[in-house]
Amino acid sequence: MRTNLRSTWAAEPLLDKVLGTRTKVVFMLGATLSEEQQMLVNYESERYEDIIQADFIDSYYNNTYKIIYNFK
Repeated sequence: MRTNLRSTWAAEPLLDKVLGTRTKVVFMLGATLSEEQQMLVNYESERYEDIIQADFIDSYYNNTYKIIYNFK
């Protein structure tokens, strides 16, 4: 899903053109329970530089934490 967003409306050149200012979309994630998933997140983060990861388990029940971390 993040890949689709990066290639459509969240693409930096498109946002910059539409909004008239330099803009970047970032994705807020919590921690994963799997080392394999964490390695994939690390790779994606290094490649795109648009992932922020906080110290809570990323699950539906922790969406409140995700919202609070977005404000920070």
